[in-house]
Amino acid sequence: MSSPAIDPPRLPPVAAAGRSEQWERDRAARDAVRTLLHGVPPGFVVFHDLELPKPSRAIVDHLVIGPRSIWAVSTHVLTEAVTFGQGRNSDTLWSGRAPLRTMLESADWEASTIGDRIGVDVEPIVCLVAPELPETAFDFLGIRISEPDSLVHQVATSTADFVDVERAADAVGRTFGVRPEAGTATPTLGAATMVPTHRAPAPPRPRRSLGARWHALRSVTAVRLAAVLALLAVVLGFLPTIVGLWTSVADEGAERLVDVLDEAAPTDGSPTSAIRSPSPVPYMLVCPAPGAGWVAEWGWPGALPDGVAGYGIRTQVGDAPPIVHTLVPWADAASAPPEAGVSSIATTMVFTDHRAADGRVLGTTSASIAAPAEPC
Repeated sequence: MSSPAIDPPRLPPVAAAGRSEQWERDRAARDAVRTLLHGVPPGFVVFHDLELPKPSRAIVDHLVIGPRSIWAVSTHVLTEAVTFGQGRNSDTLWSGRAPLRTMLESADWEASTIGDRIGVDVEPIVCLVAPELPETAFDFLGIRISEPDSLVHQVATSTADFVDVERAADAVGRTFGVRPEAGTATPTLGAATMVPTHRAPAPPRPRRSLGARWHALRSVTAVRLAAVLALLAVVLGFLPTIVGLWTSVADEGAERLVDVLDEAAPTDGSPTSAIRSPSPVPYMLVCPAPGAGWVAEWGWPGALPDGVAGYGIRTQVGDAPPIVHTLVPWADAASAPPEAGVSSIATTMVFTDHRAADGRVLGTTSASIAAPAEPC
């Protein structure tokens, strides 16, 4: 008998009379998912039919390696709708009256086994072909569930952690003796989490039942809730001090943003009070495609003050010469300057110039571009 630490839990044997029909349904579903996964974006690599080490007889249907995650995909065909359990069975997913606990534990075990072999975390995702799912895609006790039409979107938009796609694909190929069937590896941003692949594989991680995971999640949730309540009490106690400090910092920041060029101020008596606090140009950072880099789209600063014929926009990276994005002053909201690629967000400054009709700069506002929480 196989050791539970090596062989995943098995579904009950299918009766001989129904084995062929069920097998054909599963094979057709796996082939359909295989075709869908060949549509992953550039920078992803897809493997199929990974045989896990003996004595296990398990075969992982698909493995998707991307710049921000690695997914082990298992496909299953169900004949009845999928529902969440209720009451004492809330830690179980059901298809009709059949629990799916064994199926989910198998997917979790297979992903853990691959991760242990290549030295990087692998997440399980179960693709279900069923008459109905509670949602097109959802998490159940830490395992991602998806219908086929949503599968590519799920694996392509995951942001678990940075992955060195080329090294991970090479480790999978050498460890399991397979070659990728779709996708191409491209350089990724940030520090990779892949460790050197020549080290000995880590021992298999012990599997936890979904019931044990459910109780662990409830315990973690309770601890986190208590910590949040304690932190909220501390924040409320210091709220008056925080508000005072914020007001002081905001006032000081507003003063620093305004840089009126006295030498360029008009001397013919035209109004200047409207430009003593020039309005900065708003911007929105857009990621056109993963790995393409951030692009800044400009927003209209508002109505032109008296004596101002238009706005000018300049950006400067570090000590490099500034780049002018408005060849002519921006005079109306409908004619925004072209969007600009941002090569180095951490050191990029945006300057908004208020210009007179003769081109003179009446006032300038400067602000640094704030880095988004996620890379592009």
